[in-house]
Amino acid sequence: MVNVTGSNHHASREPGEPQSPGYPFESSVWWSWTAPAHGRVNIATLNSSFDTILAIYTGNQLSSLHAVAMNDDAPGFSGSHSSEVNFSVTAGTPYHIAVTGYNGATGDIALAVNFAAQPRPSRPTNFSVRAAIHTDQSLILGFGSRGDDSRSLLIRAVGPSLNAFGIANALPDPELALYENIAGFSLLRDENDDWGGDPALATDFARLGAFGLDANSRDAALTLATSAGTHTAVINGKGNAGVTLVEAYETEPFASDSELSNISVRNFVGTGDDVLVLGFVLEGESARELLVRGIGPTLNSFGVASVLADPRIEILRADGSIIATNDDWFEKPQLTQQFQATGAFSLPPASSDAAVTVTLEPGVYSVVVEGAEATTGVALVEVYLLP
Repeated sequence: MVNVTGSNHHASREPGEPQSPGYPFESSVWWSWTAPAHGRVNIATLNSSFDTILAIYTGNQLSSLHAVAMNDDAPGFSGSHSSEVNFSVTAGTPYHIAVTGYNGATGDIALAVNFAAQPRPSRPTNFSVRAAIHTDQSLILGFGSRGDDSRSLLIRAVGPSLNAFGIANALPDPELALYENIAGFSLLRDENDDWGGDPALATDFARLGAFGLDANSRDAALTLATSAGTHTAVINGKGNAGVTLVEAYETEPFASDSELSNISVRNFVGTGDDVLVLGFVLEGESARELLVRGIGPTLNSFGVASVLADPRIEILRADGSIIATNDDWFEKPQLTQQFQATGAFSLPPASSDAAVTVTLEPGVYSVVVEGAEATTGVALVEVYLLP
C-alpha cells in the first residue's frame, strides 16, 4: 500500500491539461505511480477533507494523455464524497493520478494506492482483416465483448495508403460506420469517411504500433468507447471496388476487466490472394482456448445469397506454420457444447461448415477461410474465446 497526502489549495490548471466531460480540472494536483508488475490496483481518496474527483491517465505528454479510469463519488463511502477506481495495470507502465475538487472545491488530500500482482488471462487486443470489396457489396466486421467495463477502440479502414505496400488495386475511398446492437436494434454509434489528419488519431496510431497514414489520405479512422455487447463495423467503397485493410485496436488493453469475446468477418471468398484472412493478437500471460468457425452453407438460412458451399479453415502462427485445420465440422459433433458455451448459433448436423477448437499461447495468429476444390462464395469467419 502507498499512502500520500497533499492539498489543492492555491492549485491551478496547467495549459494542455485534459478536460474531463462534466469535470473541469481547475484546481488539480497530480501524482505518478508505475506498476511494479501486471495486476490490479485500487486508488482512493478516502479521508480527504473535501469532495474529490479522481482521474487516472497514461501517456508521455500532457497534451496526449489517455484516460484509464475516473470517479466522482465512490459507492460505499457514504457522506464522504470520496473517489475510488479499480483497474488492471501493465508492468512498467507509469499511471498519472489527478485529484481535483467537485465544483472547484479545495482542501486536504489523502490518497491511497493498493496494488495486487496477478497474471493476466490472455485475450485478443487487436484484430485485422484484408479483403477485396466489390462495387455492390460491403465488408462486415462484427465483434462482441463481455464484462462490466467499457473500453476504448481505434478502428481503421485503410485503402489508398495500401498503395505504399505494393497493393495496386487498393480501395480508393473507404467509408466506415460502426453500429451497436441495443435491445435488438442496430444503432449507428459513429462513422468516418476521411480521417483528415486528426492529431489525436495520429498519436494513437504511433502509440499502438499502427502504421502511419498521410494526413490527406482518404483512409477512414475513428476512436470511441464501447460497452459490453455486440458491435458491427460496415465498410464500403462508395461505389468503388478494391482491397481494404480493416483494423481494430484496444487503446488500453488491460485497463478494464472486460474482454473482446468474439470476432467475426463476412465477405466474399475467392481464390489465391482473395481468400478471407482474419488476423488477431492474443496478449496476456497464459494460454487460451478458442473456437474458430468458417460458415458457408448455413448462411442460407439467414438470407445470404451466393454462399461458399464448402468452406475450409486453417489457423496459422505468425511464421506461417499451420496449427489446426478443419473442413467439415460434423466430424466432431462434440463441438455443439462449445457453440452453446460461447453463444454461437447452431449448425445443422450434416452441414459442410467448418469449426475447430484450439488452445493458443499469447502471440500473433491468423485464420484463413477458403473454398474446397477452389470454390468461391460468401463466408463468415468467427473466433470465440471459450469461457
